[in-house]
Amino acid sequence: MAIWFGPDGKKSLKLDEFELFLMQLHEVLEQLEFDMYDTTNSGSITGLDLARSWIAPANVKSIDKLLDRVREESGRDKRGGLPACTVYAAVR
Repeated sequence: MAIWFGPDGKKSLKLDEFELFLMQLHEVLEQLEFDMYDTTNSGSITGLDLARSWIAPANVKSIDKLLDRVREESGRDKRGGLPACTVYAAVR
């Protein structure tokens, strides 16, 4: 908090500084999520893992339906890199 409000807590927080912080935080979280699925450190994840990352924030009531759709697609051996995750994260 001292970064934004100073050691005495009296500094004003500028909107552009806070927006930059939020963007950087979002990028770090995207990378952490991708790394969680990229267990082989190959720089890519399976289509199934990508789909799982997409439905993770979904409404609990619709998870079963979405997981069924993911399972249907799991037979396909497609892989995607961090850019695919980043594109989706931008719209979720």
